[in-house]
Amino acid sequence: MKLKDTILSYLDNPDIVLVFPTETVKRYYLTEYVASRKTSILADRSIAFDEFAKQFAPISKDKKPANKYIRTFFASYFLNEKADSLKYFYNPKYKESKARFIPFISSILPELKTLDKVKMEDENIKSDLKLIYDCYNEFLEKEKLFEPAFFTYDLKYYRGERSKKYYLVAYDAEINMQRFLEELNYPSFILPLSISINSNVRHKLFCNEKAELCYLFDNLSKLCKEGIKAEEIIISTPDIKRLKPYLEKEAMEYGIPLNFTSSVKLSETIAGRLFKDLKSIYDESLSFYSLERFLLNPSYPFEDRECAKSLVMALTENGLLKGSFTGDDRIEESFVKKKLFKQLNLYRIIKRGVQRLFESNEMTKNLHILLTSILVKGEFEQCDEEVRNSYAFAVKELFKFQSDLESLSIKVDAPFSSFISTMDTINYVSSERKSGIRVFSYSEDYLLTPLYHFVISLDDEDVKVSESDLNFLEDYEVVVRQSYDVTSALLNYYKVAGENVFLSSSRETYSSSSNPPMLFLEEKIIDDAITLPEREISYATKQSLMKSEATPFSRLNRDEDIRYKKKFNICEIKVTYSALKDYIMCPYLSYLKKGVNIAYDNVTQFEPNTIDMAEAGNFLHNTIENFLTSHSGKTLYSKNREEYKKELEEIFYSLLSTSPFDTFSREYIKNTFFDGVVNFTHNLFDTFGEGIAILGIEGKFEKKEEDVTYEGRYDIYLENSEGGVIIDLKSKKIDEILKTYQLPFYKMVINSAGDEKVNKTAYYSIQDSKFGIPKDSEQLENDIKTFVDGEREGLFNTNVSKECGKCNFRAVCRRRFNIQ
Repeated sequence: MKLKDTILSYLDNPDIVLVFPTETVKRYYLTEYVASRKTSILADRSIAFDEFAKQFAPISKDKKPANKYIRTFFASYFLNEKADSLKYFYNPKYKESKARFIPFISSILPELKTLDKVKMEDENIKSDLKLIYDCYNEFLEKEKLFEPAFFTYDLKYYRGERSKKYYLVAYDAEINMQRFLEELNYPSFILPLSISINSNVRHKLFCNEKAELCYLFDNLSKLCKEGIKAEEIIISTPDIKRLKPYLEKEAMEYGIPLNFTSSVKLSETIAGRLFKDLKSIYDESLSFYSLERFLLNPSYPFEDRECAKSLVMALTENGLLKGSFTGDDRIEESFVKKKLFKQLNLYRIIKRGVQRLFESNEMTKNLHILLTSILVKGEFEQCDEEVRNSYAFAVKELFKFQSDLESLSIKVDAPFSSFISTMDTINYVSSERKSGIRVFSYSEDYLLTPLYHFVISLDDEDVKVSESDLNFLEDYEVVVRQSYDVTSALLNYYKVAGENVFLSSSRETYSSSSNPPMLFLEEKIIDDAITLPEREISYATKQSLMKSEATPFSRLNRDEDIRYKKKFNICEIKVTYSALKDYIMCPYLSYLKKGVNIAYDNVTQFEPNTIDMAEAGNFLHNTIENFLTSHSGKTLYSKNREEYKKELEEIFYSLLSTSPFDTFSREYIKNTFFDGVVNFTHNLFDTFGEGIAILGIEGKFEKKEEDVTYEGRYDIYLENSEGGVIIDLKSKKIDEILKTYQLPFYKMVINSAGDEKVNKTAYYSIQDSKFGIPKDSEQLENDIKTFVDGEREGLFNTNVSKECGKCNFRAVCRRRFNIQ
């Protein structure tokens, strides 16, 4: 019986109540029950585990429960009062580490419940933890609080009904359920529901993660074409934060929307970045870099952005690297001397506002005073919904933090800094409803059973889910403790988590090596996967067969060769600009790149690039294309060119501030390409005139002629008064670009239908900030004929050229060692 059918069969029994791991899973199965049984079901027939467990805990009328903020306050108080008494966890010689130690102390407090059950290697560890535990209990008693995690579940507190049977769904995959049942000593009316798994699903192992994602999106593309709805597909992955940018990139290329359901840390939201930027200003005593980072962030809606920019410019021109919260301030003195009163006023507002914010307990009030003085009216109210919601959430959490602090009798130094240190423990869940294929973090969705479930990047380390008493201690620090491991159970549930389940991993990720889950190795269910995406397989097979025919080592006679070509469907020739360029340069180069799939790495370069130009090019494309996407389907007019320039500038800084580039690379990109980006529309109007409509961005096109398919992808498709215009964005200088016939090739293919859709083509050099109009190429048709004929005949010979010595494939070709 399938996983879903098993669970629904238990819901058929009115004497059984199912306890699901989460509220989400509970709602999912109630909805599935109503849809499949065509009947209603009482809500009390199921319950989420946390609500069920509460019924076995005592109720305290006189005391309030401690929370993450209370624990943070205690940790700060304890380190100020008792830190020097610690023998193992803290060295009083390094007092600067005290602030970094606060999150650790606050995080371990709930786990100290099992302190007496664990035997430790070093007595100093035990004494330190005993001291923290005792001090925490004294603190709770003094402040009339209780720690919910310290309670032991007991039947005597139970406030529910015992006449029914309660089944803990997926008990073997939930550590909290296992601890819960142990503490209750396995009562007869609460039973574990561990579902037997029978599956013939196999695990695909790819050579690298790029190939794995191509396989995933090839399948998703097929399903979309077949009419499968997005809600019937789920993607799961253990390291969603690492993989998210790569998934988003592939999704954009395939045109498949994704909906990431996981929460984000408060520190990763706009509000979180704002709070950290303010902390940098305070900690670094108004340093140039902290002020620059804050004032040039386009995500913050400054009331006078030009003044903010001019303040940074004034700091640069006058060589001012640091201010001061106390005593003489070189920045103020210089601004007064230079009569830069507007910049001086803004600087003083920031200086006083930040100082009040970090040196007072009235955090929400002082934050509001500072931001209303420098941001637009309403602060973030004019931003998009997601920014507004995340900022409102952050302020609400800050208010809770402040209220909890005011309820205590202890004094906490720098409370706003303490709040910032907790932001990584606060999760923000977007309230924005998004469409697209849902992407879950591993272990969140193992009980969901969609029509298609893709579980990807299953690295052996990442899929391990285990927990021990005093889990924060390493194994070498402990002699004996109880441990729980649900790794195998979770993997087994994923095997049946859907009508069609696909499990996969890679030997190499984008950043390191990887191993498939040990369980799958033991079960011998791992298959090596084809490493090429499907769209390249036919081309690679075709090239290899033709190369075989062209050598004296061919084992195929002509009849066998024809049968092979029909079998692999390789009679079609695909002409793209890159394939054409490679073949004309050297047919053997074309074969090695496409036929054998060898990467064209630069083997002649022995020093690493100071900047990744491929990533820089992607960044520049994204900046201009983001602008054009926001105006898609509209007409651009020259009268709005200054507004367009400002918008491009904001997009440029917004993307740059969140990019992975280091400081040097960011400066290089700003100095080299900024003018070309922000002046794009100015140059567009100067070259193509007034009233430009945006017809397409990143569009594909193709033309078929018998066994030959011509295809390409343009960057931008516009229309002016004279007709269609194709634009290709380039980061190189315009003189280099105009030597190519890429755009004439595009124009020839698109216009081949006879209606002359494209009137003009142009390269845009972002580096030179100018357009270049290519001339029609007389050589183009001859080169296409050479390419097509060569493909048909399997001619992949090497070209003798003075460039051979610089070729990255010279070690494979070895022409210089041939005896003529």
